[in-house]
Amino acid sequence: MRLFAFVFFASYKLSKMKTLLYNSSLIFILLFSHTINAAPINLMPYTQSCYGNDTLHYKNINLNQLGFYNGVLHVKLKLSSVPTNKNEYLKIDFPFIDSVIIYSNSKQLYKLGDAYLFNKRVVKHKSFIIALTPSIISNGLNFTVYCNGEYTRFPLQCGKLSELTNESTNYFVLGTYNGIIVFAFFLSLFLFTSLKEKTYAWYSLFLGATFLFQLSTEGLAFEYLWPTQPWLANHIIPFSGAFALLMLVLFTEELFKNTATKILRTFYFIIKIMLTVFVLFSVLPNPYYGISLVGASVASVVINFILLHIGLYNYIKKHAQAKYYTVAFGLLMLSIILSQLSYIGVVPFNFITSNILFIGSGLQIVLLSMGLSQKVTFLKQQEQLAQEALVAQLKKQTATQQRANEVLELKVNERTEELNLQTKALATLNREHTQSVTYASYIQSSILPSATLIKEKLPNSFFLYAPKDIVSGDFYWFADTHTSATPSVNLQVICAVDCTGHGVPGAFMSLIGKNLLDLTTKDASVNTPADVIQFLNKSLAKTINRDDALEVINDGMDMVVCAYQPVTKTLYYAGANRPLYIVKHATLELIEIKATKVSIGGTTPLTQQWDNVTVQLEEGDCFYLSSDGYADQFGGERNKKMTTKRLKKFLTTIHHQSMEEQQIKLTDFFVSWKGNEAQVDDVMLIGIRV
Repeated sequence: MRLFAFVFFASYKLSKMKTLLYNSSLIFILLFSHTINAAPINLMPYTQSCYGNDTLHYKNINLNQLGFYNGVLHVKLKLSSVPTNKNEYLKIDFPFIDSVIIYSNSKQLYKLGDAYLFNKRVVKHKSFIIALTPSIISNGLNFTVYCNGEYTRFPLQCGKLSELTNESTNYFVLGTYNGIIVFAFFLSLFLFTSLKEKTYAWYSLFLGATFLFQLSTEGLAFEYLWPTQPWLANHIIPFSGAFALLMLVLFTEELFKNTATKILRTFYFIIKIMLTVFVLFSVLPNPYYGISLVGASVASVVINFILLHIGLYNYIKKHAQAKYYTVAFGLLMLSIILSQLSYIGVVPFNFITSNILFIGSGLQIVLLSMGLSQKVTFLKQQEQLAQEALVAQLKKQTATQQRANEVLELKVNERTEELNLQTKALATLNREHTQSVTYASYIQSSILPSATLIKEKLPNSFFLYAPKDIVSGDFYWFADTHTSATPSVNLQVICAVDCTGHGVPGAFMSLIGKNLLDLTTKDASVNTPADVIQFLNKSLAKTINRDDALEVINDGMDMVVCAYQPVTKTLYYAGANRPLYIVKHATLELIEIKATKVSIGGTTPLTQQWDNVTVQLEEGDCFYLSSDGYADQFGGERNKKMTTKRLKKFLTTIHHQSMEEQQIKLTDFFVSWKGNEAQVDDVMLIGIRV
């Protein structure tokens, strides 16, 4: 142990905390100079009387201070001065002896110790008490004591049972001490629940572990809490002691975290790891249990002494709680020193010195609790100062903001006047623009087929037409014409065209598309719907990308072309990216005729071909042409696209109604679906019943 203390001192002598560690090492050497001995110690024969309150000694070996002992201890006791005609008892006043076997005249009488159940004791007391019969007094006693590395004492005392079990003074001291711990525990717990600071949490756990440790060291925990658990009675002492030290270090670290240096943070880390190891070792068998016993006991003195220095360091740094903390640990260290000096005989062993650890620890807890209570006042003062500083800052900011607002208001007034003038100019410009676009819509409407002509040729039809803006990129076209083939066939041609874009650009494209469609009626090579699309594809490229064009234009069109022969009810169809829907009257089946997936114009080759499809219709069948604006509209409960699937399903549900009613239903359905959402594209939907 002396060698370990020397190494501990030498390894840190050159560090920045060398003074602290130097002092700690000296205390370490002074207080724990007993070697852990694993060999048996023979204290035989022993001839002195132990009657009354005398403490037994054998030569220079003090039975009241055997240190941390791991092994077997033999003691022989002669009781020549004990009267044989009185009812006398012998008391071993140390509740932590693991196992002691008592013999008289080579006969085993008792097996005592905290390795056995408490209710097996002859006298139910925290210490070990046996009756002294005349035979025992005559023959004496032999003790074989088995120690597992704990701090060991073997004080013996003879007397009346009432005298030996009278613990009123001890219980008064212990009750006062535990009362202080309980009061401080609930005070700290209350402060923790109120302030939510970790300082109070660590301190509460420290107090709880200390309370459990003191009950265990006095033997009261084994007597009242777990009398049937010898293992727990043995292991709870190093466990609670090491755990209390760990919580004390965490408490100190949190309390002084603002003044912690790099060396202190390293110290905290090493000590926390070491104490955690001791806590874990305390629940394991030897040799780990013995290491935990010795380690926690040695660490308790060294750590408390270092914590005293930490308190002094923070006191110099004028930390608010350092005064109480430093005095508390100073008193504790003084009590530890006096306790050890009394055990080795330097100072008298009396009521004060026998209870000095309780006194020192109790004063430590009282002072630490006072310091934590003062911290509440300190925190309130800091909070009040912070609030006052905040109010002053707010007043300053308010004044600054008020001045800034005045300057800003002046600038806003000036800017507002400018904006009013600009708004008026923009309103005039917008009004003129709107009037121009509105007039353009009249022009665009005038190029659309005559409603009277369409109704004359296709009485059972509707044309749902809703531009996104004032003018539209969608348009429809109608022609009642004859083919140039022989024999000539009368056809009613209906087109639904969706130009690239919407608004003004789309409207310009619709004018070009309408003019090109008009030319198809005069071109002898155009005899099928596919011929119409191919004609527009070639003509559009020539029209918008002339040799003298300033920029290449890749705009184009999607379209549906239907040529209906009323006499035979035959429908000829071709589509550039737009399908044709047919609802059969007899079966209510919706047939979708797929389009050729190629648009007109843009990058489409001039040699591109589109497919012709011939469909034989029956009386009552309906066919529908549309742009993509209707099905692409966002809305509904989840603000999603309507989709062609939903549109097709709706067409089958309204097929039996007249075309005028169908137009109303489709319009209402679209408006309901759109809700408050903006219209995303031009909408065009044409329906014709055969």
